[in-house]
Amino acid sequence: MNQIDILNSFEKDIRNDMILIIRKLNADKLLLHILMQQELMFSSLKEKEIEQKETLAEGYSYIINLITHYKKIKLNSINIYNISDYIKTESSHIDKLITLVFLKKMISDFKIYIIKQNYQLTINKNTYKLEHPIKNYKKYYQLGYLRAAIEDHFTSAMSLKHNDSNINEVVQKAYELQMEFYQIMDSNSEHERIRFLISNVLCKLVTNINDSNTQYRLMSSYGNYFKNSDIKLTDTCTKKGKMTWEDLIRVSIGVSNLTTFMDRTIKEKCTSTRMFNNSIVYPFSDENVYKTFEMLFHEINSNIPEREIKNFIKKFTTDYTSLTLSDKADIQFKPIVKIMNNRNFILFRTFSGTNLVRAYISNNQQALDDQGVKFENEVKKTIESQFYDIKDSIKYTNTDGEKGEIDLCFLSKNNIYFVECKNRIHPISASSSINNYEYVMKASQVQLPRAVNYFNEDRARFIKDNFKKEIQNIEEYSVYKLIILSNRNLSGLNIDDIAIRDIFSLEKTLESGVIEMGITSLKSEDYLPEEMKSIYLWDNEKTFQELDLLNYLSSDSKYFKFLDEVAIEQKRNISYKENIFQEEFYAFNAFVEDKELTKQSSQYIT
Repeated sequence: MNQIDILNSFEKDIRNDMILIIRKLNADKLLLHILMQQELMFSSLKEKEIEQKETLAEGYSYIINLITHYKKIKLNSINIYNISDYIKTESSHIDKLITLVFLKKMISDFKIYIIKQNYQLTINKNTYKLEHPIKNYKKYYQLGYLRAAIEDHFTSAMSLKHNDSNINEVVQKAYELQMEFYQIMDSNSEHERIRFLISNVLCKLVTNINDSNTQYRLMSSYGNYFKNSDIKLTDTCTKKGKMTWEDLIRVSIGVSNLTTFMDRTIKEKCTSTRMFNNSIVYPFSDENVYKTFEMLFHEINSNIPEREIKNFIKKFTTDYTSLTLSDKADIQFKPIVKIMNNRNFILFRTFSGTNLVRAYISNNQQALDDQGVKFENEVKKTIESQFYDIKDSIKYTNTDGEKGEIDLCFLSKNNIYFVECKNRIHPISASSSINNYEYVMKASQVQLPRAVNYFNEDRARFIKDNFKKEIQNIEEYSVYKLIILSNRNLSGLNIDDIAIRDIFSLEKTLESGVIEMGITSLKSEDYLPEEMKSIYLWDNEKTFQELDLLNYLSSDSKYFKFLDEVAIEQKRNISYKENIFQEEFYAFNAFVEDKELTKQSSQYIT
């Protein structure tokens, strides 16, 4: 039995175990509980940060698919709430189901990594885990996720700092206008709950807050995905549409403000756990789904036509009425959940916690790879901050008749550097990391070696043809090969003599020469870090020298050595039928203080 067959066998058993549990449970209440847990992951109602949100979201999506296929959802039942007692009674079954979700996702990822990224399954004393033949590949793959998580955490902290005053302002305006935005229904009964009244007035309030937090989130979302492209915030998302990228981001911010208002209302007004549980999710008709998003979009851009709003809803809907069991569902990226005809759940908190730009690109299968030239220009501009002798897009044909193109090549006094630039969105899963892996392997195994071989065929001619000069000692020049990525995945890895790095760390190395790290306090009006620590990337701590770049490209890089010191390697084990499945990941000790929501605490971000 080969590696994939072994994993397929486990996966089949796990799925059967999940189906057995689901058949024992009440389908309607299990559905409401799963949707509620999905929403709580992305809300301020949870006291602790929840790890592995993406994994849980995929798992919850799969559970709902099983429920809709193996159980009958009753139209009346999903309008009758009171799931508190059910959660307590069935907690052991639900906990086991969630554990199986994690395990299924782990095994599914194992298969993708083995088939698409050359990992190997190792089995030692019934412990199953993955190894990669490239030294340190796993380490820098995981550190890339960690660095992205740290950036997301900082963005969230910045947003959280300003949001309290913003929502208070919204509530104050509501009182001034004497508008009711919620109702407490069936108080003191088993169906007691809060229902929110989404109106034009409320949508106007939450979408028209234009403060420093809004501007920060606009530019942060833009920078994450469009910094290395020719796309502008004011460009339309599609060629024939009216909706712009700024409209999309502002809707995301509006939904985030709306959910903050919802969560604060629930905290302040719920008088029981039962009321709390009954207030998180509730169904919408198709018409009300459309009206909700029409109000949000039209408060931002009234020119967006009905067809675009409907297309947005379609692309962001997980339609369980048409999915097969083999279809992949992910309610994090498509958080309008259609359970039956004319019955949907809008997962507002999931919407607010998901990068809407990333989701839009993914759901509409748009590619940013055609923006490669712009990224090459960004890399070139960064390198030009310290090196002036640089050429781009060098086309060649070697003595074997093989054609190629060198993205960037630059000279120093005694060295020549060959650079491949790869513009890819940061992967968020095993599946989305496949292209990144393929790009890196192609650059390291084919493109860079072939380019350097062409240079070595006749070094003097190469310099004369492309740099229009002669270098007497060109044969003595050392050659350096590097891949610059637009994302952090795999950055820091050295494959033989090829350094894989990212644009963010390259900018730090060439332009600022320092990394700053500290504990941040949300009480500080200026959001100034406390206990700041500076790590100097420049040897003399004042000015850049070429030796600083050589250190950055080495396997002993100061930049990545620092990351090694602050990252905490951890292992996650899941037991199943006397077997242990193990995966490794990195965490970062992050401190954030919020005077109202949390006490000062340390939490891991994975």
